Amino acid sequence: MNMTDERKLFKGTAYYYAKYRAKYPTKFFEHIAKIFHLDGKGRLLDLGCGTGQITLPFARYFAEVVGLDTEQEMLDEAVQEAKEDKIKNAKWICDKAENINAALGVFHLITMGKSFHWMNRKAVLQKSYEILEKGGGLVIAGPTAAPGKDGWRVDEDNWREARKKVVKKYFGEKRRAGSGFYQEPGERFETLLVQSPFGYCEEWVYKYTRSMTLDETVNEIYSTSYVSREELGDKLSDFEHDMREALLQIEPSGSFVEHITLQALIARK
Repeated sequence: MNMTDERKLFKGTAYYYAKYRAKYPTKFFEHIAKIFHLDGKGRLLDLGCGTGQITLPFARYFAEVVGLDTEQEMLDEAVQEAKEDKIKNAKWICDKAENINAALGVFHLITMGKSFHWMNRKAVLQKSYEILEKGGGLVIAGPTAAPGKDGWRVDEDNWREARKKVVKKYFGEKRRAGSGFYQEPGERFETLLVQSPFGYCEEWVYKYTRSMTLDETVNEIYSTSYVSREELGDKLSDFEHDMREALLQIEPSGSFVEHITLQALIARK
C-alpha cells in the first residue's frame, strides 16, 4: 500500500520531528503496558505514526509493531530511528488510516498520537474496532491545549506565544496545515469514542516538562504542519533572526522549559 497525503501536512518536517519534538514519557508506556497486560506477545498498530515516537518505545512490549503514515519521509526517518535503537520487530506502511482492513491482520492494541485529528475519525474508529482482538484496545494520546482563534491553541508557555507571533508575521494570522488551513475537530474525541463501537473511554492525564536550548526551540517549529522551510525560501534567515530575537526577549538566558499535559483516551474491545 502506498498513499501520500495530498495535503502535504508534514512535508519536509521528518528530520525535525524526530530530533526536536517532545518524546512521550516513560510513564505513559508503563501505564498502557500495565492496563493491557502487555507481555511481549501480540501486535501493535500505530496510526499516523510519524517518525515512530509511539511505535518504537512500544516495540519491547510486542512481538511486532506496525507503524502507518501517509508521509514516506516520516517512515524513512522511523526506519533510521529503529536501526539506531536496534529494534528489529517494527514494520512500516505508507497509507491512510482510513484504509486499514482485515488484510493487515489482528492487533492487540491500536494507538494514535497527535494524529487522530487529521483523520476521518468516525471511519477510523469503526475500522480499528473491527481489526482489534477481543480484550485488546485503542489509545489516543496527545498534549492538551485550550482552543483559540483561527485554528491556534492557547499555549501555557509564554515563549510559545512569542514564537507564534513570528509565525503569523510570515505565514498569516490563520494557522496553516500543510498546503491548506487547520480546522478544529467538530466533536470531542471522548464523544466520538462513546458513539463508536467501543461505547466508552477512560482518561489518563500526566504532566511533565522538558528543557530546551534556543536552537532546539527554534528548530522544533520546523516539525509542525504550519511552518515550511521550503515556503520561506530566501526569507528563512530573516525568519530565524526574528524568531531568536523574540525568544530571547522572553528568556535572555536562552534556556526554555516546555510544560506538557499529556492526555490519553483509552478504550477496550
